[in-house]
Amino acid sequence: MRLDLPIPDGWAARRVDAGLLVEAPGAAYDLLVLPMGPAPPDPERWLEQALVIGVPDARAADDLEVGLFRTDGGWEGVFAAGVVGAEHRFAVYLAFLDYAAGVVGTCRTPDAHPGWRDELLACVQRARPDFSDDALHGLHDVLGQPPPGGEPEGRHPTPIAGWQRTFVGGAIVLSRIDHPGAGLIRVELEHTPVRAAASLFGDRPWSVFVTDEGEHAVIGTTAVARGQRTLAVVYGAASCVRIEATVGDPAHFDLFAATARELAYRTTLGLGDKRWRPYYFEPPAGWTGIARPHHTLWVSPLMPGRYQLLRVFDARPPIDHDQIHGARMFETLAGEYFREPPRGPAIYYTAEDHECRVFVHHARFGGRELHVLDGQIVTPMYVYPLRIEYEPALGVASAALFEQLVATVRLVPGRRPLSDAQHAVDHWAE
Repeated sequence: MRLDLPIPDGWAARRVDAGLLVEAPGAAYDLLVLPMGPAPPDPERWLEQALVIGVPDARAADDLEVGLFRTDGGWEGVFAAGVVGAEHRFAVYLAFLDYAAGVVGTCRTPDAHPGWRDELLACVQRARPDFSDDALHGLHDVLGQPPPGGEPEGRHPTPIAGWQRTFVGGAIVLSRIDHPGAGLIRVELEHTPVRAAASLFGDRPWSVFVTDEGEHAVIGTTAVARGQRTLAVVYGAASCVRIEATVGDPAHFDLFAATARELAYRTTLGLGDKRWRPYYFEPPAGWTGIARPHHTLWVSPLMPGRYQLLRVFDARPPIDHDQIHGARMFETLAGEYFREPPRGPAIYYTAEDHECRVFVHHARFGGRELHVLDGQIVTPMYVYPLRIEYEPALGVASAALFEQLVATVRLVPGRRPLSDAQHAVDHWAE
């Protein structure tokens, strides 16, 4: 994430140790854009330090003036200005939820450029947060399409036989014993980085399935310059298993594709089913995701003018959800929301008709009233918490949006019942 600040035409921008330095023509004055990150506990102290950044032995600015600041988009902050040695400076601290960013303006010849501060502040006025962090925010981003619904159905494993195994750089490579030159299947464990299916396959088709172990996977087969490629990826928590079959002999196309799929079905990550797991849902269009511990925070495009946030927490075993400790401390509503009993429950339904029980909480923080729709989908294996926070004027719209989101939820899959135990003793290696 970063602070997105428009750079005037003709100005130069370059990276320095402290951040991004934007210089006016002639370099008489400049703007230092500091990195965006967690909000500091003391913004006033931050401003004091920002005013003297890069000036050795400077402890504080002289002729200090302080005031409030507000961007054109409605984000609020604090402004401070003063004199540091021979330089005139200002610093702006901008708060974005529980993140913050800052800028420092400097002019070395203020008498020759009386409008320098107004010109730089006009740039800061148009600044906005860019929360994008190049992360994958949930299975919707990863898979690109809904996974199969319901519990995995039983299947008859396809026998895997007649393959020879070698190891190359930690990966397993399989080739046919009878036709070693036909092609190869490469299996990489704990592959990183984890990439979305859309970036792996582009405009070529892929399908989503659930492995025998109950993990999500994707697979696609495409024609390549010298034959055919089948790529299957089984997604874990922080890595994935990548299975790539390349074959040049058309007589073996179907065999290599089927074997890659079977290997993906049989992949064992060993993560277990009693763990916290993300689940599939479709976020509202135009909202921005921010990765948080065990959940994703979704920011409405109405922010900051209208308060509306969505939080989707990882599914977890019921016993973990009942014990408020560890990661659960990040989820519990503030005590103000419990001064009065909540209203409800209302019942929303997933696409597979699982109930989501929703309670309405409200609280007042200072002079501002906020409401929360707090929902839970409960099954014997997992609890799925999710929540939308909003100002009262957005109540009807937020309830409709929340109901639509619940309708897209797909539950965490379980292990697949196998109808043929022979797969355990298949002879596939030499």
